[in-house]
Amino acid sequence: MQNETLPPQAVDIERDVLGCILLDRDAADAAFSRLVASDFYKGAHKTIFDVAHMVYEREQNVDQALLRQELSSRGELEAVGGAAYIADLAAQVATSAHIESYVSIVLDASRKRQLIVAGTDLVRAAFEPGRSADDVSGDFSAALSAIEDGRWGASRDTSIGAQLKELFADLDRGVKPAWGTHLPEFDGHTGGMVPGELVVITAKTGGGKTTLAINFATTWARAGRPVLFASYEMTSREVSASILSAEAHVAIPKDWEMTPDKWRAVKAAGAAISNLPLFVWDLKDSPLRLSALLAEARRHHRKQNIEALVVDYVQLVEPDRQADTREQEVAATGRALKSLAKQLGIVVVACSQLNDQGQTRESRALEHDANMLLHLQPPLETHRPQVDTFIEVKKNRSGATGQVPVTWERGWRLFAPRMVDIDPGRDHSEPEAES
Repeated sequence: MQNETLPPQAVDIERDVLGCILLDRDAADAAFSRLVASDFYKGAHKTIFDVAHMVYEREQNVDQALLRQELSSRGELEAVGGAAYIADLAAQVATSAHIESYVSIVLDASRKRQLIVAGTDLVRAAFEPGRSADDVSGDFSAALSAIEDGRWGASRDTSIGAQLKELFADLDRGVKPAWGTHLPEFDGHTGGMVPGELVVITAKTGGGKTTLAINFATTWARAGRPVLFASYEMTSREVSASILSAEAHVAIPKDWEMTPDKWRAVKAAGAAISNLPLFVWDLKDSPLRLSALLAEARRHHRKQNIEALVVDYVQLVEPDRQADTREQEVAATGRALKSLAKQLGIVVVACSQLNDQGQTRESRALEHDANMLLHLQPPLETHRPQVDTFIEVKKNRSGATGQVPVTWERGWRLFAPRMVDIDPGRDHSEPEAES
């Protein structure tokens, strides 16, 4: 029986994780995307993981020979058990198929240890003279949030020099800090989308937020940026049909009965977009919970290197834990998505419904957490399939706010720049109302 005075640990599983890293590149990717050295309990395992990660970042691969060489050059090989220990790590694991389970076990033990430390700090702080209950509670809440996000206790170089080094490295490679969309005036006004930020698109029911999100996703995929579209509202078939409609400039009816000219346009559009790095994940056969969404996003980031996630829409994501109010549950989803954007360095676009008062439904916290908040103004003429309207940039931490004029081609599921030339021969029939 494990000594109850020892903190939670999984040393044998830590060995399995390290063995998998040395066996398989995908396993290494899975481990490095979720764990940091401080998640390991045994000191030697912390060192091995940290050095293996550095080797992997440099070589895009890590094996016994590379790891031994790096440990030896640092004078740490004998301290971690020598060459024989490194060989045993790889030999003890027959397959890397269970790496996700191994990582989860190590991560669970690590977070339990973090909770113990945070709880101890809470008790100590509560006894400190002059500390208010609100101050103590605030510090503890921040620690809990960081633990849940996997940021608590993680070490990184926070110096301005390190940040500038990364910035100049991106500039030297020609990496632009912001992305464009299919709307030049919107890009010029806002400065574009920035990886690591949360963009919230708000509109009332049928107000076009799904269309705008799909347009953004398709544009980025066309530029070679892999995108995951997580649809809680529409099936993957419906999302795909909307993408196809916007590309073909054809209003696709539910029965798919179209003229030969429209069929040619649809088939040509299908051929043009079929190989885009755009992945549609609907919730028809999947759990609705937030944890499932975050896990799927991380899996696609690891396997498909996604650079953007679109969530349609936030209010349909079920919380992992019940809160006192629905507002707190939606707020927790928003915080988790913002944290995910930062952790993975991706753009996260979250669609949100508005209530009758024009506020984000069930949670104002989404507006506060958003780096960019877009509100789709309802068009004055709602009966027409082609209407002029505005995207109102209500919040923008990287640029200007204000209104951007656009034309909403509702039959085509497309927001286009205002005053575009429209072919009167094309079909603009009234579409079904969207979320």
